[in-house]
Amino acid sequence: HPTAQAMVELAIQALDEGGEAAVKVDAIVRHCQVSVTSLYHHFGSREGLIEAALIERYSRIVLTNVDDFVTGVKDSSNPDDMKLLIERFIPFLQGKLNRDVRFARAAAVGAAISRPALRDHMGQVQEAQAHVLADALEDGQRRGIVRTGIDAMSLAYWLSGIVFGKILLEITSPSDDQEKVYSDLTVQAVESVLLPRL
Repeated sequence: HPTAQAMVELAIQALDEGGEAAVKVDAIVRHCQVSVTSLYHHFGSREGLIEAALIERYSRIVLTNVDDFVTGVKDSSNPDDMKLLIERFIPFLQGKLNRDVRFARAAAVGAAISRPALRDHMGQVQEAQAHVLADALEDGQRRGIVRTGIDAMSLAYWLSGIVFGKILLEITSPSDDQEKVYSDLTVQAVESVLLPRL
């Protein structure tokens, strides 16, 4: 429903600006020119709106990154193309420009720990993302540009985890040198796992 979507968009904006505490029901319904009962009709509660916003934001983050990488895999015609994709894409994903995206993703994962319904929804998003990535990796395995002998779904989850793991470094305010070393190590790890062995 357009009103519900507008509320979700406003809640996402509030989450981006100040976390869950910034999601104000009165401000959202006032901006949408509806009553509070409309929000409760669509989401059940403020908590329901926050969960819907977290799921939507998480879905956008996860699926956008996966789509870009999948396109790169499909466009690769040999292992050298895959190597170039990894060397270009991993530093991009782990770069400073994507830091806010990683923090938003981490916040959503943290919020899901104590919310079973949110955790289930996010698990569905994560599983869908893993299937899309695994399908591309399986295709790469058939074409000889991705290492065989490893389950593609396991590769998909591992790849997502290793890229997402940069958040552990970022909460320490790392130096530029530490960021570069981390990125270089990740590229090396991904190349050693994904590229075919000669």
